[in-house]
Amino acid sequence: MAWEKEKQFTTSIDLDIPEKGVDLAKLIYDVAQDCDNSGGYRRTIDFSGLLDDILTTIETVRVRRDNPNLPEEENQKLVDAITADNTRKQEELAAAKAAKREKIKQLFHGNAVEGYELAYRICQKDGSAEAKELSYRMLSGLKHLPVEERLGICNTYVESLIDLGESGNNIAKVFCRMAGLVYPVSKKMDYTLCLSFYEKAYEYIDEPCRMLDEIIGFCNLYKINELREKCVHKKANL
Repeated sequence: MAWEKEKQFTTSIDLDIPEKGVDLAKLIYDVAQDCDNSGGYRRTIDFSGLLDDILTTIETVRVRRDNPNLPEEENQKLVDAITADNTRKQEELAAAKAAKREKIKQLFHGNAVEGYELAYRICQKDGSAEAKELSYRMLSGLKHLPVEERLGICNTYVESLIDLGESGNNIAKVFCRMAGLVYPVSKKMDYTLCLSFYEKAYEYIDEPCRMLDEIIGFCNLYKINELREKCVHKKANL
């Protein structure tokens, strides 16, 4: 069933949508966020028409400057024509964008979870560093995936960061995220995997941050003195 859904999805995209690969995944993810009513996502502000507005303002100023001897009424007609043309273009672009987003929305029936899954599957096939980053960013929307697979997303992303020359807190954040995925819900549970991720996070932390407090809190809970003392020392010296 899942394979048939993905096959149908891919065919629809090939026929109707110009975006491919990670660009398509980004679009699907963005539309899925609009469909998400869980309250956990912030909506982005669309600035796509801002440049056109600025250029239109510059053009209207230029018209007045280049026609100082024209009566004000004639100058105003020119300005109005420029403004009307810009408004028309923006309305056409907005309509085209809305139609495309509605088409994308229909592919996953407005179900945000299905949208995240489709975007994630495309990222897996794309395999680029950008796709790995997007998979990581949408992690909170992929709660239906097994913990092991979500850890794999984090691990693939952190390896990509290291390959790109990243270091320090940016990598530590990913390891703390991984620790959160396996954080014991009870003190009776095995905490060793969580500890291993926190130890890796500690190694990369190179600037003051709340992550040290997070690790210290974990160590206090499970009486892990060695790592706690290291974190306290690092916190005092950063």
